[in-house]
Amino acid sequence: MFVDVDRFKLINDGIGHAAGDTILILLGKRLKAAVRADDTVARFGGDEFVVVCENLLMRGAKELAERIRESTRRPFEVDGRRVYLNVSVGIAAAGADDTAELMLQGAD
Repeated sequence: MFVDVDRFKLINDGIGHAAGDTILILLGKRLKAAVRADDTVARFGGDEFVVVCENLLMRGAKELAERIRESTRRPFEVDGRRVYLNVSVGIAAAGADDTAELMLQGAD
């Protein structure tokens, strides 16, 4: 899965990069709490995260993506402000010959 924060530049420009960094840290924690124990959450760059899941059918992946989206609907408290995020979640299912690069492109 590829998780991208929509319009994150507005947050950085509006309340500053330090607050934006704090939000990304808090988002990473929420993502980790939303996924299964064996799944991997990693910041890919900027406002993008990757979630790697094994042994998960497409139905389960869609349910997990919705849990991820739901976890971000609660506001983030930063420097006395409530910040609301919307994330986009892309899903790619691995085939026998798929590389990590192809998977990332497919999920993005």
